[in-house]
This record gives sequence, structure tokens and C-alpha cells, in this order.
Amino acid sequence: MLAGGLGALVLAVMAALLSQRIAMRPLDMLASDTERIADGDYSHILRPPSYREIASFEHNFVKMLDALKDRESALKESEARFRALFMMAPVPFVEQAHNGESISFNECFTRTLGSDIRDIPSVDYWWELAYPDPEYREVVRRKWLAAMDKALACGETGIAAEEYRIRCKDGTQRNMIIGASIVGDRSVVSLFDITEVKKTEAALRQSEERLRQAQKMEAVGQLAGGSAHDFNNMLGGIMAAAELLSRKLKEAPPRQQEMVALILDSAKRAADLTAKLQSFSRKMPSVFLPVEMHAPIRDAISLLEHTADRRIRVVPSFAAGEVAIKGDCSQLQSMFLNILINATHAMPECGTITVSTKRVELGAAYC
Repeated sequence: MLAGGLGALVLAVMAALLSQRIAMRPLDMLASDTERIADGDYSHILRPPSYREIASFEHNFVKMLDALKDRESALKESEARFRALFMMAPVPFVEQAHNGESISFNECFTRTLGSDIRDIPSVDYWWELAYPDPEYREVVRRKWLAAMDKALACGETGIAAEEYRIRCKDGTQRNMIIGASIVGDRSVVSLFDITEVKKTEAALRQSEERLRQAQKMEAVGQLAGGSAHDFNNMLGGIMAAAELLSRKLKEAPPRQQEMVALILDSAKRAADLTAKLQSFSRKMPSVFLPVEMHAPIRDAISLLEHTADRRIRVVPSFAAGEVAIKGDCSQLQSMFLNILINATHAMPECGTITVSTKRVELGAAYC
């Protein structure tokens, strides 16, 4: 449609020029004769246009007027099409004069940014509204005006699009790709909103970071499980030897029996720790069974106390009493351990982590 309108416009202009040339021929002849007489060529005979030439002039003049009317009509139609496309475009558009005194917006601009001609009657108001930070506003303003001056001086057709941070009428911030096309003494500025794209990219980066952390935890779990298995085998020998030694020292002095008991107790606590590590690293299908809620929390605290910085204290405060929940004990232990590890990462200066529980009744608003 646009190509057809441009073709009709070109044909109308050519017809107008041809009609003008034909219509002006008698007048050009009359002007030439008059100039020769004015230059002193009094022998030159003035040749007034004939009736036929006058009639031809009138006919061609009417044709020229019709061609100009067609041209004007084509221009108005083209302007109407441009205005319709401008207003209905799914991307925010701004039309502004290069002197900044007049400005107009399409409907998508008002929907996206919330402002209209009453809020931004000229370009100067736009700088204040869109860029509230004075330093950032000055940087953007200088950059934009320099690009516009360069484009006008070099006869370029537009300004390359770049990303800017815009404030909407409601105070929210949007990231937008802004560029401009130069048309005569005006510019058409496009603002492509990439806010959701930026949020999606940020969420993707967070997901990738969580995945990397999960992979690290899985690798640590596998390493811990393998080490715990080997350590458990060594503990088995230590405990067996300590049991035999305890039987042989039944008649020994109490001090020696206490030392053997200490060896057995330490070995059992070490075996319990390795069992927890193996449970943490074990890959098994989820089994949801009734679990006393504090059991996996205690296991996670026990693991953390053996691996975290000794300057970090973990203080349990279980006011809820015994509470049975349904879940997978191994997964619950991993979840609580991850929470505690994150807490230690947030304590570079060390300190105290308090783990507390209590019973709370949730109303309908939470269900």
C-alpha cells in the first residue's frame, strides 16, 4: 500500500511539471519578445499569443491545478496512513521537532510509561520526568543531543539505538532500547521495552547459580559419602579392638577401664557422624514417612558443627516440643543443612546461629 502511494505521488509530480512547462510556453515566448524590445531591438515584431495558444494555456493551467490537487490529496493520504501506523504501533513512539518545542506520543507510549502530552508538553519536560537523577540525566542528555547534532550535520537518517534506564509516571523503572529516525525537521523516536527480558536474564543467572551450588553440594556429598565409607571401615577395626581390650581389662584398675570406655565412646560418636554423612550423600527415591521434625534439624546441626568455622556457634531452641511431620528424612536433613550453610556464608565475622521452633496456628489467610 505504501509503495503504491509513493508511485502515485511520483506520477502526480511528473504530470504537474509537464503541465507547467506546456502551460508556461506562451508566456515564455511573450517574455522573450519583450526582453528583446527592451534591449533596443525595435525591429523585432511582437508576436502576441494566438487564441489557440491562450486556450491551450488555460487548459494546461487547469491540468496543472488538478495535478497539484492530486498531489496534495496523495500527501494527505500518506500523512493519514503514517499517523494511523504511528498511533497503532505496538512499540512506544515519540514524534518531536528538532527544536524541541513540539512533541507527540502514540497510544503504546502512554500505556507503557503512563505519560501523555499533558505531562510532557515539550522535550524539556521529558528529561526531567524520565531521568530524575541529575547526573544520569545530564549524561544521557549530552549523549543524545551530540548524536542528534552529528546526524543532522552529516545528513544521516537516524540515531543508533542504545539502552537507557527510564522512570515511568508511577515511579517504576524500565530498561528501554531507544533510537530515532530523522524525517525532515522532525524525529521519530522508538522506545523498545526490554525490562522483562532483563528480569528473565537475571532469573536465569540466579537459576544457573543455584544449579552450580546444587552440583557442588552433590559433589561434596559424593566425596563425603565415599570418605565416610572408608572411615567407617577403619572405625570398625578400632571399635572391635577396643571391645576386645575392654574384655581383657575387666580386672584392670578403674583408670584403665575409663580410658577404654572413652575410646569406645569416641569411636561410636565418630561412627554416628559417618552414618549421617552417608545418609546425606545417599541417592535414594524419596520416601515420605512420619518423621519427628527436630531429628533432621539435629542431624544438620551436628554435621555443621564438625565442618563449619569453630568460631560460629549454633544454638538450638526447640520450643515446639515433639512434632511429627510427613516427609523424606534425608531430604529434610539436606534442606536444613543448606539453610545453615547459607547462614554461615552470611557471617564472615562469625557469631551465633540460633535455630528455633515453635507452634503457630495459621488462619485462613495463610491457607
